[in-house]
Amino acid sequence: MSVNSQEVTQTPGNNTVFQTWVLTADKKACKDGFAELCALVVNLNKTAKIRFGANENVNCVLGVGHDAWKKLEISKELPKELVNFKAIKGDKHEAVSTKGDIHIHIRALNAADCFDMAQNIKEVLFKFAELTDETQGFKYHDGRAIIGFV
Repeated sequence: MSVNSQEVTQTPGNNTVFQTWVLTADKKACKDGFAELCALVVNLNKTAKIRFGANENVNCVLGVGHDAWKKLEISKELPKELVNFKAIKGDKHEAVSTKGDIHIHIRALNAADCFDMAQNIKEVLFKFAELTDETQGFKYHDGRAIIGFV
């Protein structure tokens, strides 16, 4: 299988928050909430340098899953590459297919900035969606593995 990947964000960051959300409300509430979320993400990204400092490199990327794209009626045609993730099975491991409608990727040099942005986003998303996964990442010392390996 050939996989062409793209970078989500090129901005360097020592800290990150990944969130996966599943839509739970009716169609109108989801559409209204999604419009509010999009406006918030644009505002957070535009004001990040003012709020956190010019050198903090704080940003947020919003992704939409296949089923949510259709429910939210983002456009009449789905992008041809937008499909539900199918499990990938290897010899030893498997990347399972899990449901996800809204995907949030926050990156910053400072963990507090990631937390702040994530909290703002949660306030909006909790109105119409359920948080099914939140993963926090960080740079450990000089890029070492957390077990101390250099």
